[in-house]
Amino acid sequence: WGVLVPIGTVGIAILWQVGAMSLFGQPLGILTMLLPTILFVVGMSDVVHILEHYLDELRAGIPRREAIANTYHDVGLPTFLTAVTAGVGFATLGSASIQPLQEFGWFTGIGVLLTFLIAFTLLPALLLFVGPGRLLPVSRHSSPWDRRLPNMFQWTIRNRRGILMVFAAITVAGIWAASRIEVNSYLLDDWPEREKQRLGYRFFEEEFGGVRPFEVEVVVTDTTRTVWLPAVLEQIEAVQAKVEELYGARSIVSPVTLMRSLNKAFNGGQAEFYRIPNDSVECVRMARRAGLMGGQLSTIVSEDGRRARISGRMRDDGSALNKVRNAALDRFLATRTDSSIVRFHQTGMAYLIDRNNETLSAQLMGGMGLAIAITALIMMWFFKDPRMVVVALVPNLIPLVFVAGIMGVFHIDLKVSTAIIFSIAFGIAEDDTIHMLARLRQQLRAGRSPIYALKRTYLTTGKAVTVTRLMLLSGFVTLMLSSFGSIFYMGLLITLTLAFALITELLLLPVLVMYIRPRRRTVQNKDS
Repeated sequence: WGVLVPIGTVGIAILWQVGAMSLFGQPLGILTMLLPTILFVVGMSDVVHILEHYLDELRAGIPRREAIANTYHDVGLPTFLTAVTAGVGFATLGSASIQPLQEFGWFTGIGVLLTFLIAFTLLPALLLFVGPGRLLPVSRHSSPWDRRLPNMFQWTIRNRRGILMVFAAITVAGIWAASRIEVNSYLLDDWPEREKQRLGYRFFEEEFGGVRPFEVEVVVTDTTRTVWLPAVLEQIEAVQAKVEELYGARSIVSPVTLMRSLNKAFNGGQAEFYRIPNDSVECVRMARRAGLMGGQLSTIVSEDGRRARISGRMRDDGSALNKVRNAALDRFLATRTDSSIVRFHQTGMAYLIDRNNETLSAQLMGGMGLAIAITALIMMWFFKDPRMVVVALVPNLIPLVFVAGIMGVFHIDLKVSTAIIFSIAFGIAEDDTIHMLARLRQQLRAGRSPIYALKRTYLTTGKAVTVTRLMLLSGFVTLMLSSFGSIFYMGLLITLTLAFALITELLLLPVLVMYIRPRRRTVQNKDS
């Protein structure tokens, strides 16, 4: 029963959320498929905190109904705050510019709040029906936690200066290493190395000069001209030569390559005629004879001859290098072409994918900043003390810096699949910090001294924090079993972040509380 009750409670919440998605016609995609895992680990965190407090009440000899009432009185507001902050953190992903990420953010945020609602309605009813002895054995014998946590707390307090110095060094090193992160992505970098499609893609990359598409739109701005006039063709020829130089593009098809081929064909196939004719009348005549003003080749040149495209293939060298190339091409277009005659615009699927990934990565990092700001406001409202905002945020920001440093050291590129982990990890990691600080607040309001309140918080809530964090880690570790690159890195980086966040909560958080003492509001004196 100790396993069935929490899993059943969270499982019902997941079923409700997946059912709601089905009602709205929302299928499971590459991002929304993560929703059950995230709801499970977040929901189990809340349920475990409730059950741990409930069992502590029972061990103290309090009757079942009173124990349930005391539990929800003590952990109700903190659990609500964790649901709100986590929900807000995920909902900020809804500000992204692509629909799959918006849907993931909104549905996950709503799912977190729905899980909280079920935990506060169904769970107490289950606790009334399931006897304490069947739920968990209420033993008065000491557990391993009763020995390890006090020893860890004493060690932390004795070595608080050293702990601060170590975390300060980790933060500085993490910031330095994070500065080496590149915003970079490849078209098929998420596919497994031995996948048939990946091997075929690599073969064409190595043997045929690449398969990544390259496109430039050509628009004739002079209404008296078309792309078939020599003055326009010469502009296109210059841009095409620059494209070949910058990108190493191959298999280029454009009005220039078509006109060169026509000129060579109409002159007996002689190689010296593979060029643009100097006579504009001859250019138009050849184009008309070949039927290039429409028909099957209208995908290269429009029927009115005013629009065209330069299309080719290139190696997929990554969006970071292509960004540098794109900037160089833009400078060339601005300085070496005549916009009064013709304009050029980079476009195409690959170009738009790179731009989209870059924009989304920036939006995700901005969304995380918004989530941090909203969390800070909630903490300010809850504690009425700006110093406690620092205590609440720092233990959750340092793990993000640490993982960013890991990405920089091991050259893990920043892209959509890695940028999203910061929002997810922050939204989850802050939950246990809120529970710790809320428990500390209760102890202080009961009139206990700061050091005694901190010790009681560490020994009681610290156990639940450790258990829930281990459950979170076990949930996200399963994502590392995926052969799909995005899912694997999401599981790896979130696991590292949450593991390091547990260390900061058990070591750094008590030290920060010691140095940044919260104001004590005495309700009644229970100091010992």
